[in-house]
Amino acid sequence: MQGHPDHPLLELGYHFWPKHHPHAIGHPGLDIHITGTPTQRHYDPRTIRLLVYASGGSLPEEGIGHLTVIHPWAHHESYQVAPGMIIITDRKDKKVEAFTFGGTLIIDSGKDGTTCTIQSDAPILEVDAHQPALMKLVEEVEIVLAKARANWIEEMETFETMLAEIPPSLLFSAILESLIKQFQHVTPAEEVEIRDMCILCETEKHRRMHDGNWPEHVPSIEELLTA
Repeated sequence: MQGHPDHPLLELGYHFWPKHHPHAIGHPGLDIHITGTPTQRHYDPRTIRLLVYASGGSLPEEGIGHLTVIHPWAHHESYQVAPGMIIITDRKDKKVEAFTFGGTLIIDSGKDGTTCTIQSDAPILEVDAHQPALMKLVEEVEIVLAKARANWIEEMETFETMLAEIPPSLLFSAILESLIKQFQHVTPAEEVEIRDMCILCETEKHRRMHDGNWPEHVPSIEELLTA
């Protein structure tokens, strides 16, 4: 069974890997396990839906497409994950959501269950209603990506090819920097969610700079998406 070695995944429905730093904005990995028979002891994932890049006929369409993983799994064992939401749905239709800037997906399917391991060098953001600033950040990130996509509407294949070539950590840094600049003049009297999101972004940037994980030059989204 694939997965992070430091936790008993079979006793859990899903597990976000420990953060590299207590105050990090997200997680380096996520494991999800779909059991053949519901355990009824915890959250029982039934499907995992996320965006991946099609390659070698792994999806019916070219470019970026939705992949829904179920148990049993008889298709490809690895995929390149595209930026977007990860949606885990359980057998009672409850959802757990996360956002990824891209990465890898490894699927290990056996008789008793299917395990998905998603790993990235950019933080995987857990969407949690108890963290409104983080939820606002995910919302703004999706807006940035939607605007970038709209600029290439006539050349979508080119856009998706270029996006696939951007390292997730660099895409994360570029979007974080663009949001910091966009909201740099937010005052304490303005919307609390935006203000708190800005603090979250600034804190993450400074922490990464301190750890040496921030690029010396952060390109703009437009620079990254240059044919």
